[in-house]
Amino acid sequence: MTTKTGATARAALDHFSSLLETYRERLAQIEPSLFDQKPDAETWSVAQLFEHLCSSSAYFFGKRVQHCLAKNTDKGQEGGGLTEVGQWIMDNGAFPEQRIKIPGSGHYEYETKSKADYSQWMQELETKYASLEEQVEADPGSFRIAHGRFGELNALEYYRNNSMHWQHHLAQLDRILTQVQTK
Repeated sequence: MTTKTGATARAALDHFSSLLETYRERLAQIEPSLFDQKPDAETWSVAQLFEHLCSSSAYFFGKRVQHCLAKNTDKGQEGGGLTEVGQWIMDNGAFPEQRIKIPGSGHYEYETKSKADYSQWMQELETKYASLEEQVEADPGSFRIAHGRFGELNALEYYRNNSMHWQHHLAQLDRILTQVQTK
């Protein structure tokens, strides 16, 4: 069962912090020899998954939260709304449990870092998101930035999407770990 992200910035931050703790625990348990190992040509390694998650939080979700809060008209506009899928995600506080395969994603080679680097990056992300929580909670939500699938999201919706994204990838992390440990 998927844990759901609450509808407030505080609930989303609490969920994100809990997820980061889970990821840090799993990261600490991963044998160094398995960290960069890909189960097959189409599947990311654990290191690539951590790169995807940390990069997405820092450069996709986090940047859009900040642009919404700053009302950066180069990036978005007042008004707009969610697509049907976006509304479902917001209503349910989670991404659908189905696996999503982006064409060519298995061939994308992230430049990865060390386990210690990802542990540090997750701590920095937690601190950054905590510093935004009050601003996100106080934001009226009228300024929105387009998301390729979910419609136009406001700061709170991007903030919540961040933890939903980490939650969604937790099952993938477990699959990768099982595959490389039994290889």
